Amino acid sequence: MKLLNLRLFIVFIVLLFSATACKKDEPGIVKAASQVTLIKQSALSSGNEVFNKVYTYDDNRHLISSKVLNANGNVSQNTLTTYAYENGRISEVTTKQGDNTLINKYIYDTAGRLIKIQIIPLQYHEIGNGTFVPYNEVSDEYDYNYDSAGKVLRITLTKPLGIYHYREEQYYYDYEYNNNNELTKCIWQEKGDFTGGNTWIIAGATEEIEVDPEVIQFLGYGDLNPIALALVKKLPKSMKMYFNADLHGKVYNEYSYDYKISNNVLESVTSTHIAYNSQSDDIAFTDSYKYDLIY
Repeated sequence: MKLLNLRLFIVFIVLLFSATACKKDEPGIVKAASQVTLIKQSALSSGNEVFNKVYTYDDNRHLISSKVLNANGNVSQNTLTTYAYENGRISEVTTKQGDNTLINKYIYDTAGRLIKIQIIPLQYHEIGNGTFVPYNEVSDEYDYNYDSAGKVLRITLTKPLGIYHYREEQYYYDYEYNNNNELTKCIWQEKGDFTGGNTWIIAGATEEIEVDPEVIQFLGYGDLNPIALALVKKLPKSMKMYFNADLHGKVYNEYSYDYKISNNVLESVTSTHIAYNSQSDDIAFTDSYKYDLIY
């Protein structure tokens, strides 16, 4: 009996030591980061796959990288993006496309709201009409303005180096909402003598869902900013684009969206884009795509 008790005691000590050793090693264990794959494919009869974009997250659900895979499942040289964080917020995004690299710097106010994104190319590259953006100089700057509820009211895009006119250019994106916190209108306008612009009328919205702006920017929402959409947490069901503010005039572009949402999680989107001829109401072309999110 004493021998059996001794053996049981030894087994207990071994198990206790093993458990203690495992606990001591746990902080060093790196868990596999979760991934979300966005599969974009034609919803037409051909059903040709366009791309797979893979988003990788850490254990805190912070997006740390995204990459485009080609049809063979290999990494495409066109897009590879990594994300850096400070105080739990994105501070810098680095996108490599072939031999070109872009840095997006994120700037926040004391309340933690994003107020500015600066886009900096890390090499010379042409931006139009023989104009080149020099190394490590801001080419685009987005400024965000909010209402008291934290919704985006205006985004100002400034191009310090211009595009075609060799001067600074500036564009406004103004947003309007209804009482249900749903986006109803987006107006794009260039500052200056040019009176043209686009007005987007949005109808219908999904239920509130958590959406990553880095994901929804690929779902085809015209001039709508993905960060503004992510803050609203509701995606539009249809949109029409008019030239200037003539809402009784010609529709130039029309989008409709069919969503599959389960437990407040977006699983798939089917979008249809109808483009009309500039001189008539005839349809120029129709594009339809299906996006599947694999978690």
